Amino acid sequence: MILWLLASPASADPVPLTDYPALIAALEAGSPARAVIRYGQCLHDSEPGPGVIQGLPLDSFEIFPKGAIGNPVGFVSTSQTQLIHHPTHGHVHSLTRVKIHEDARVEIMIRYLEPRKLKVVAEEVFGCSLTPSGGLSLSADQASSGP
Repeated sequence: MILWLLASPASADPVPLTDYPALIAALEAGSPARAVIRYGQCLHDSEPGPGVIQGLPLDSFEIFPKGAIGNPVGFVSTSQTQLIHHPTHGHVHSLTRVKIHEDARVEIMIRYLEPRKLKVVAEEVFGCSLTPSGGLSLSADQASSGP
């Protein structure tokens, strides 16, 4: 038994989530999911974004089916805040909100907040898509089937 545990991988390879139904199925099943954002493949002010890549766990999210709040298409919304050092604004809280629509559109809003007063010092908005070269790729851990 101990040898089996030592020889077993800690986790299975992640499964790519290539479309909205696969994302919803993984989230509803409770599978840990992650996003990788390639900002250079997204648009920012009608121009390609910077060559920055960000990883984001989808451990806190909300699923809004079509019509749930008067929305014409369903979407998933998630956000994460982390303290970073911004090249212009120094230490700020970076609040990243990702909204993934069922039609494959993705909106990413980043707000930079001054740490003491939480005043917004800058904001950026990116448009991406859930397509192979659209800037957002998703994956989830496979469900374990046991030994």
